[in-house]
Amino acid sequence: MVEKKKLLFKIILFIFGTLFFFGFLAIIIIVSVNYNAYEYQNDYAIVIDAGSSGTRTYVYSWKSGLSAYKGDNVTVSELLDCSRNPGIDKLTSKDNTILYFNDCLQNASKLIPHDRKNRTYVILAATAGMRLLDISNQNRSNTILGYIRNHFSKSEFLYVTNDQVKIIDGKDEGLFAWISSNYFANKFLQKTDLESTIGILDLGGASTQISFLPTSNAQISPALTKYYKNLRIYGNDYQTYSNSFLCWGTNQFLLLYQTYLILNNNYSSQINSSCLNSNAVLNVSVSSFVDSPCTNGKIFKFKQDVDLTFLKQNNFYIFNGISDPDQCNNELTDLFPKSTCPFGDGKCTFNDVHLPEITSKNKFYAFSGYFFQLDDMERLTGKSLKKNYAAYNTETKRICSLDYTQ
Repeated sequence: MVEKKKLLFKIILFIFGTLFFFGFLAIIIIVSVNYNAYEYQNDYAIVIDAGSSGTRTYVYSWKSGLSAYKGDNVTVSELLDCSRNPGIDKLTSKDNTILYFNDCLQNASKLIPHDRKNRTYVILAATAGMRLLDISNQNRSNTILGYIRNHFSKSEFLYVTNDQVKIIDGKDEGLFAWISSNYFANKFLQKTDLESTIGILDLGGASTQISFLPTSNAQISPALTKYYKNLRIYGNDYQTYSNSFLCWGTNQFLLLYQTYLILNNNYSSQINSSCLNSNAVLNVSVSSFVDSPCTNGKIFKFKQDVDLTFLKQNNFYIFNGISDPDQCNNELTDLFPKSTCPFGDGKCTFNDVHLPEITSKNKFYAFSGYFFQLDDMERLTGKSLKKNYAAYNTETKRICSLDYTQ
């Protein structure tokens, strides 16, 4: 009887031990699977670039837990590029705002796993179009930002602070473009040669940016520190130059040129334009000039002051093309203010803006308006012009000399 009890005890002990072993093994497997699942999960972000002529919504993804600031090799993938026109400065109501963002945010939602949506930040950076509106009508600007913040706060994505929807300054706009371009060109991983980075030239609708890493290590004087920002990326430090020229984007510069013609023609409603092809006619509402801080005297100062009373005497201004590229070049050159360069080193661009020395070591990427212009010219001419400035200049002059009907 005692032997039977001992045998039964051993059997129970064996069964218990076996169950304990497999139970413990199962726990290890579950923890391991969950750990690996977490380790290889991706994080996501929705970044919205609200430009002057349109808005682009991007979805980015990267491996969770990594940080480029700490020096980790972070690989970021772009999952979505969704466009919407016009710019957000045209939003008029909460309902209008919901409709404006609806399609792109729905497309973003489809790409992000359900359990990651509530940790996916949605961030909107408004650029020069809203910077101009903020100058001309700050109440209107704040109202539009309020519409967007209210909409995002009720979305399925992570929205914790109103700082996620804001107007960024031009310097930061240039820096973001510089970081993005160098990241996708794989320049930040070349840790032994910081000079291998590329500069950027970004031509938007209302402003243009230049940002690059100067090759000189000269000490920056206090008067020039506003043009630089120290960045730490992949464990390396970059003292990067960046500046934005508000009003010098393609759309606003065209308004500057047209205002220049209006002033030089004593506010006549019919004006010849050397920069338009012959037989081309452009009708522009007076509100375009009155509403823009670039042309109504708030930002840009013409050689003669803009008289809004005289400007408003015509509801429309009609520009008739005369195809004169040489005269066009002279008129555009006359628009650029002469620089007196107050910094003492003689290194300035127009508007008395500091510009570090650019050497043969500095390589630049030019995009946005620069690309669209070149792409249009290549389609019109059937020639490859992107790497041939002389040919591009020749073809531009030829196209600008043609009749509009040709």
